[in-house]
Amino acid sequence: MAMVLALPSASLLRAEPAPSVELEYHVFLGGVHALSLTTRLERGDADGYRMAIDAVTAGLIDKFVHATYRAESVGVTRDGRFRRAFAASVARTTRTARP
Repeated sequence: MAMVLALPSASLLRAEPAPSVELEYHVFLGGVHALSLTTRLERGDADGYRMAIDAVTAGLIDKFVHATYRAESVGVTRDGRFRRAFAASVARTTRTARP
C-alpha cells in the first residue's frame, strides 16, 4: 500500500492563507476498498498552522481488523516552510469478530 501526502508549495504559502483545506482519499487494494484517509490543513494567525491526518480501515479489511490512525502537527510557517512546534500520533487496532 502506498500513501502520498502533498503539501502546498512555498509560493502558495506566501499568498493570503485559506482558512482550511480538507482532502479525502480512498485507498483500494485489488479493487477492494481498504482505507479511508482525511487530511486537514488549517491556517490560524498569520504564521500558524495545524495539520491533522485521520485514517480508518474500510470495506472488507474493516470486517476483519478495525484500525484507526490520527496524526497532528501544530506549528508556524517561516520563509515558506513548515516549522513544527508540536506533533503527536495515535494508532489503534482491534480485531473485529463478526459473524
